[in-house]
Order: sequence, then structure tokens, then C-alpha cells
Amino acid sequence: MQREHEYTGRKGLFTINSEEAKQKEIITHDENLEEIIAKISSYKDGDFPTVPEKFIALLERIQKDAESITNANQEIHSIQGELQKLTEEQASLKKEHESYLSDLISAHTEFDRSLEIFQYHEIPMVIVGKDQQVMDANDKFCSIFAVERSEIIRQFPLITRYIPEQKPFIAPDEKKYT
Repeated sequence: MQREHEYTGRKGLFTINSEEAKQKEIITHDENLEEIIAKISSYKDGDFPTVPEKFIALLERIQKDAESITNANQEIHSIQGELQKLTEEQASLKKEHESYLSDLISAHTEFDRSLEIFQYHEIPMVIVGKDQQVMDANDKFCSIFAVERSEIIRQFPLITRYIPEQKPFIAPDEKKYT
């Protein structure tokens, strides 16, 4: 108690009593005890050595408890094995998921880059779908052919509406294209 008043501030806050520092010793493993329990467990169907009658109930109880503990230990080992498998599977799935996300991000970035190149390129470009329908057009194409991009996206007109099949042709900007 007197030691608490020696320090002030943080140092006093985290000072440990010598009594608190001592931890209780817990017996987790005793070979003699294990030998005794193993010997008692080895007796089958109440075939105990000659002991006073009052100890038979105790021996039966110890035998029953030892059997319960053995079964519980086997179950624990089984669960630990399953847990280990699940942990390994989770780690594998996590790596696979991270790889998938990385690929998805890079693909999305590449797509954005391609889309930006398409949209703002100086050469007029269109994306044509089946049956020669214009699915999208870049800004240059829209300005040359005097059409709104939103109109193309809504109506999906045929490419022949803007570019005739015979070549060369003259666009609305009065330039000749081949």
C-alpha cells in the first residue's frame, strides 16, 4: 500500500503490487494422477481389486468420469481437426478472393482507360452491334455527323444512316471520307 504513494501520474497507475505479481500455480498435468486414473479405467465391468466396499462407488465414479473425459478429448481433437481444415480453407478462399478482386479492379481500370480513349479520341469511332446498329459513338463522331450521343444510345440507329455503303462519301462537315 505504501508503494502506491511513491509514484505519481502514469507510473503510479501502472505499478503492480508484489502480491498481484505472484500468480497461482495451476496443476495441469500430474503423471501419478494419470497412472492412477489409467489403472482404474483399465478395470472392466466392476472387476476392481479387493478394496473396501465403500470405495467401489468411488472407483466406479472415477471410471465413468475418466471415460467421459476420454470421449470429450476425442471429440475435442475431432473438432480441432475440423477447425484446422476450415482455417486452411478460409485462408485459401481469402487468397482467391483477393486475387479475384485485384483482377476485377485491374480489368475495371483497363476498361475505364479504353472507354476514355474511345470517348475522347480525335478519330470518329462507333461501337456497332448486331444487324449494323450503332450502340455507342464517341464525341468526334457525334460532332461530325451532328447527332447527340444520347440519341444514338436510345435509338440504336443503323450505321448506314450516317455512313453510306458506297465510298467515298461526304459527311455533314463537308469533308470527304473513304
